[in-house]
Amino acid sequence: MVLPSDYATDPVPPGTYHDNAWGSNFALDDTPLGADFAWMYDDGYGGTNVDCTAPGDASCWGHRDNIVGPWTTTGTQTAQMGDADTSAGQYTQLFANQQNPPDTDVDPVTPSALPTPTTGRHPTWSRSCPLPR
Repeated sequence: MVLPSDYATDPVPPGTYHDNAWGSNFALDDTPLGADFAWMYDDGYGGTNVDCTAPGDASCWGHRDNIVGPWTTTGTQTAQMGDADTSAGQYTQLFANQQNPPDTDVDPVTPSALPTPTTGRHPTWSRSCPLPR
């Protein structure tokens, strides 16, 4: 569960959520794609990250780290992600490694039903954008 985007801050997991790691993002932007772009490519010093106040600050690139972070599904944890937005252009993301037992606040998805590198059903660059021959 993600807190409402109108809080204007990075969201946090519910207090009852059992996790061993989590990260979150908040943005005010015109589009979700613009928010993702800012988190991925403009999160350093001089960019859109208000927590990055000096070069080399530990908060610089933190939102990007959340997106590409260490989220993984194993036998004892499930990688999860949640999104929220408002019509005013506020966007949030929450990432977490949920530990067993499953949390009742979260809609469960069987991890084996999702495309993964081991199932061979995930898209690849060559299948998505084949090169002309």
